[in-house]
Amino acid sequence: MNKYSYDKIFILIDMKDPSEMFLREIGSGCKFRMLKSLLNAKLSVNELAEASGLSQSHVSHNLKSLLACRFVEMVPKGKVHEYGLSKEIAPCIRGISNYIEKYGDFLTNCGGIKMV
Repeated sequence: MNKYSYDKIFILIDMKDPSEMFLREIGSGCKFRMLKSLLNAKLSVNELAEASGLSQSHVSHNLKSLLACRFVEMVPKGKVHEYGLSKEIAPCIRGISNYIEKYGDFLTNCGGIKMV
């Protein structure tokens, strides 16, 4: 078991390959929706909730792990904090979004994937 520490947040991982953790983290539908919403702008929690269609509490909860994984960066703006994609993750999220836009219709042909 590997132990990674990120700013007093401890995550115990029982995976052999860190890429599994990466894919599991962005594979969550809610988190990916949030990451896509941050592709073109830095947003506050309320703006991110509106853009992603999630509740404010759900966004706040998911931001903790996205911050811990360094997918998202927080920028203080007075009393409000804005969140944006890290410069390292932005091209990845953009690439995945472009792929889905181009080949999304073919994903229904993948074994086990059912579009609802």
